[in-house]
Amino acid sequence: MKFNKQNKGIISLAIVFSIGFLALSIAMATSVSALQELKKSYNAVSGDKSFLAAESAVREGTYQYINDVLLSYTGGTPQLINDSSDGSIIVTDIGWPYIEIEGEAENRTTQRQVVYTLTTFPEGMAFNHAVYSQNNLDFGGNASINGSIFAENNISFTGASATINGDAYSPNPITDTDNINGEVFEEVTSILPPQVDLLPYRAEAIINSTYFIDTEDTENYLNNETKTAVVYVESTEKTKIQGSNTDLTGSLVTEGDLNITGGTFTASDNHLAILVQGDLRMAGGVTVNGIVYVLGATSFGGGTNTINGSLISVGGTNITDVTGNTTINFDPALLVDWPDIQGLDTISAGPPQITNWTQQ
Repeated sequence: MKFNKQNKGIISLAIVFSIGFLALSIAMATSVSALQELKKSYNAVSGDKSFLAAESAVREGTYQYINDVLLSYTGGTPQLINDSSDGSIIVTDIGWPYIEIEGEAENRTTQRQVVYTLTTFPEGMAFNHAVYSQNNLDFGGNASINGSIFAENNISFTGASATINGDAYSPNPITDTDNINGEVFEEVTSILPPQVDLLPYRAEAIINSTYFIDTEDTENYLNNETKTAVVYVESTEKTKIQGSNTDLTGSLVTEGDLNITGGTFTASDNHLAILVQGDLRMAGGVTVNGIVYVLGATSFGGGTNTINGSLISVGGTNITDVTGNTTINFDPALLVDWPDIQGLDTISAGPPQITNWTQQ
């Protein structure tokens, strides 16, 4: 078959056209891909802008809430940044002591929300446990804890029969776990010890003539007696409450050490059942219904001793030694309702803390 010059020219033109069309197709495909990537990049940048604006809003809301004298800030409109067209700050009470603060921002492309969960009373988390110790916890004898435990330092067991029917928490390693029937949580956030305002207890005792200067008057008033009162002992000497028939409903507060042998002590009107500014020792079959709060060392001796509530052991040098036939039954219903926990006259030693962060 022969080709003339005209046919060769047509073929050459067709080849040139095909190459050009292919190059144009590649260029167009590249341009479309580039446009798509540019659009993705633009959307990502827009999303980042609205996220940062929402983050800025929730931070502003948190700042305003913490610095409000009455902690009553309810939200508002944030200062808009990053080309945001709209935004808001919403503060929601989700059950004391927790507050939810939401920062929202949107632009023409995206809408984002950032949410902080804030605890206004971080020390309140100590009341979530059957036993809280700011230092060490040592369990011996036939001690039985029905609820979780928290120790800022070591958790140990010197008695094979001691059992924890609940979880164990500590910022430090927990190596002795055989007696723990629940889960073990190490390297958790420290919990500040709750502080208690003594003035309301002192004032109530003075009004009702149950404010005692020395321990002998206190012992004569309580030993083997049934009383309904807030009893306040000013003396720094050791107070000894003895007698299985001792029955106090209200609160017992001592500025010194306290030894209790037998008896029943029941909290009333959101009071602490027992508040000891020195060391506490319980033995001989003591029953406590409510919170036991100790600034010094806490120890238990012989007899069947029971706390239906919780033990809060506070103080930089204290060691809680739970031995004998001691049982602690954690029951929030016997302590205090969360909305009214401030009735315990607790004082916050630290600022509110952010416990959770989420985004949408």
